[in-house]
Amino acid sequence: MAQPPALRRFDILVLLPQANGSLEPAQAIAVTFHRQGATVRGNAHVGSSETTLPVYHPGAIRPTNKLWVDGDSTKILTVASVTSDFAGSSLRVTSNVEMDLAEPVRLIVGDPPTQLYASPDWSTTIGNPLTDGYGRLVGYVREYRFDYIVWTGTRRVFIDAEGSYVMRA
Repeated sequence: MAQPPALRRFDILVLLPQANGSLEPAQAIAVTFHRQGATVRGNAHVGSSETTLPVYHPGAIRPTNKLWVDGDSTKILTVASVTSDFAGSSLRVTSNVEMDLAEPVRLIVGDPPTQLYASPDWSTTIGNPLTDGYGRLVGYVREYRFDYIVWTGTRRVFIDAEGSYVMRA
């Protein structure tokens, strides 16, 4: 009898430097998880009119997605279309603010959020973002690749983390 696919586990430990030079687990963190975004290739100016934005790879970006520029939820791009072929990859986007984007800006898929799970069999969902008072977060994610943002008073973006589910033999 075939078993259902099992999700891959993530285990994130956030350490912060202390005044004495040591590293200690962060006391208050929040981590948001997002489908794989894209890195801007070259330079472009975006605004309220549709603009073609070259990217290295479109990741899991789809039309109508809202993208956060370098994880900043106040700088939003709305995706009209995604193109990926032998000539390269690009997005047609509009923006809520006028801005210049330059390589290597990361575009994070802000909407919709990635679903997280407490168990590898998908039976129990958990919230996104995850928070912890001891610097460690554990869970399961279905996405093949994902980006995540660690908030410890400042924002730090981590890209192309390995997720995905693997089949049991």
